[in-house]
Amino acid sequence: MTFAKLNAAVVGLTEGLRIHLDRSSIATINTRPPATSDDEVGFLRLTTWSYALLFEAGRTSFGLLLDVPPVNGDPSALNKHKATLIAVQQLRTWLHHNMGFDSARELEIRRAVSDWFLLSCDATSPTNREHWERCFSRLCTDVEDLVSYCAAVISSIMKSVEDREQILATWRLRLQRDWEAHRFDQLVADSAARLGLQLNARAFRERRLSDWRRFLESIPESEDPTPVIERLIDSEVLDYQRSVLPLGAKDIMREIGISPGPNVKVALEHARLGFDSGIRDSAALLQYVAQRMQEKAEKSA
Repeated sequence: MTFAKLNAAVVGLTEGLRIHLDRSSIATINTRPPATSDDEVGFLRLTTWSYALLFEAGRTSFGLLLDVPPVNGDPSALNKHKATLIAVQQLRTWLHHNMGFDSARELEIRRAVSDWFLLSCDATSPTNREHWERCFSRLCTDVEDLVSYCAAVISSIMKSVEDREQILATWRLRLQRDWEAHRFDQLVADSAARLGLQLNARAFRERRLSDWRRFLESIPESEDPTPVIERLIDSEVLDYQRSVLPLGAKDIMREIGISPGPNVKVALEHARLGFDSGIRDSAALLQYVAQRMQEKAEKSA
């Protein structure tokens, strides 16, 4: 299998989706494609390109196409293509991140990637050009099979005169509500500004992005999703503001003069009580904690 054949399959699927579904179905892939097929660089570029296709440029479209009941009623083919999605994600993580051995999650990914290499080139990790070429060919084949399957799905839907308009209308709504991450960042920044809070918008949305996207899909078609999402984000930013103390254990130890030990825990508990009662200023909260600790010392004397 060559990259040229894989790319041709992607071009065909992209044209079909843009014609029958929406022009934004699959975005342009700007990641540099592989120039070689028998070395580590070529495999790395193929993995990166495949990830960009499946998880970025065509994230929503591939999700929709692989949610359809299996073509010709064969669940094994659909399961194979879903496994390809997972493999591409794991290979990309292995190639682009400093994977260790202490984390169970990282060890799981390492093991899955090593198993993939064993099936592809009979080695736990490729070491020569033959190994890399066999891995390159297998990844091309698997991704091309997935793309061709998705093309068959859209063809099957288009032949279904009774159901296609309803299916396409639902899919178009999903595409319209598949917001890029930076769009949420702006809403988070706006919400934090309204509340007078200093906040890293990107870090704040990273753990919440998948939940927010699922929430978007649940909003009725007749309702403008932007103000609904704004209210959700306002609520979560406010909860964050209410939950994070403006000072920590080191601040208390330094400013009040408490040594490490049980008293630090007691002081933090007082800080939480004062914060929950409405004391938001760090200096005022420190004064509150100092008073409570003084009262505790006097009672113990």
